[in-house]
Amino acid sequence: FLKGKLIVKSEDRNDHELNVETQILSPFKKNYRTPFTAELNYGEYTLHFSKKCYKDSTFKIKIDKPKTTVNIVLKKICTKLRIETDPYGAMVSLGDTTKISPCEFDSLREKKITLNVKKCFYKDLNYAINLIPGRDTSKKIRLVKKGFDIHNMADRKIDYQQDIYFKWDKVKCENQKIQYKLEFSSTYDFSNLYWHSPITSKNHLSLNSAKIEPGKYFWRVVALSNNDSLVSSEIGMFTILPLKSVYFVFRKSLDFVYHHVKINNDIPDNNNGKFPYESYLEIGIPKIFGV
Repeated sequence: FLKGKLIVKSEDRNDHELNVETQILSPFKKNYRTPFTAELNYGEYTLHFSKKCYKDSTFKIKIDKPKTTVNIVLKKICTKLRIETDPYGAMVSLGDTTKISPCEFDSLREKKITLNVKKCFYKDLNYAINLIPGRDTSKKIRLVKKGFDIHNMADRKIDYQQDIYFKWDKVKCENQKIQYKLEFSSTYDFSNLYWHSPITSKNHLSLNSAKIEPGKYFWRVVALSNNDSLVSSEIGMFTILPLKSVYFVFRKSLDFVYHHVKINNDIPDNNNGKFPYESYLEIGIPKIFGV
């Protein structure tokens, strides 16, 4: 019998060389892996090529000369997907498989998939991606920070020397110890920070309004891990009212109001430091004339 050399190579459609399992089906069975060279008798042979993520192919090859070279091109049917999240470190799940970004999923045969993306202090995301079979794809997913709720966000008006109770929801994050810091600002964007509390692990704090100057304030809570700011709560608002002005009422008689004096610094000095009339407080109790 005459024999010839069969040289078999394989590549994808981008001219990348592939290692492919090859089986001669007839006239006998024998296994190879491309690229390979085999010395075979002259005749016709049926070769089957198979590789993960590529379409199986079967070819008939005739050997009728001392050297026969065959280059097989296989069609890729799987997709490799590379995922990057901003910020890094998110858990990316596809079916039962979960990876930490940046990461890759290969051998994907679906034309459309949905990823579930999770990261502490960021909103959970279901991210749908259309895939083109055989074409590798890269996606960058930008995550959105998730605030947490505070209680009593409405604009509360608080009297002087009144206790204020601040409370907020606890933040849960796996494998992290979370602490909090309460902040006050005179501006909504907190560019002018008025005060902040010591760092605490509690989700509430009380404070007397006498420690705060009268005015309007915005407040929020910052969640921290290892003293690094991670996420801020929603923003609340409150107003500290000024100290009420009190007026004492002096009477010349019980039926006629002679004069009233605001209790600040000065008492009228119309007669060398003495009142022009003998005056007394009505029933011995200061009467308030308003704010």
